[in-house]
Amino acid sequence: YYNLMQTYFNIIYMPTFVINMISIFIIKPFLKPFGDYWNGKEYKKFIKIIFAIVGVLAAATLCAEIGAYLIGIPVLNILYGVELDEYKIHLLLLILSGFLYACANVFFNALGTMRRQKLTTITYILVAIFALFVPKKLVDLYGMTGASISCIIIMGLLFTFMAIFFAYVYISNYKKKEVSTN
Repeated sequence: YYNLMQTYFNIIYMPTFVINMISIFIIKPFLKPFGDYWNGKEYKKFIKIIFAIVGVLAAATLCAEIGAYLIGIPVLNILYGVELDEYKIHLLLLILSGFLYACANVFFNALGTMRRQKLTTITYILVAIFALFVPKKLVDLYGMTGASISCIIIMGLLFTFMAIFFAYVYISNYKKKEVSTN
């Protein structure tokens, strides 16, 4: 049973990589401007890029969600020769988890630019500790639904911690700039 569920989960998880690939293609060209704007204390331009990237990721995710809702499962059924009709909601949840992961990567790169790698390390340690215990329990209780919910929770935690640390560093540096210019 678990081997079959693992196979199905892997199949419906595959489209999630599309969002992550898009994020990589979007973020890479902005790494230099990230550094230039941050080091030049052009914080408004820095944050504008962050929001623009997240906006593009949100639009791409919306397109992926609509596509997955309309044709995702039939296409996966044909590609893999299995019956996945009962896992449509799981596919949609996993694509949403891909969006959260992609956004976490945006903040990961921004925190790296800000020279706050320790905060990203703390984030990954906290999320890893959570991931050691909770997903197994959810999968044991709820099967595929538990696995999908686990993905959302883990990526949501990763995104939340990265966003909080990013906001903290950004606001504290922005306030220092405001104080020094007055």
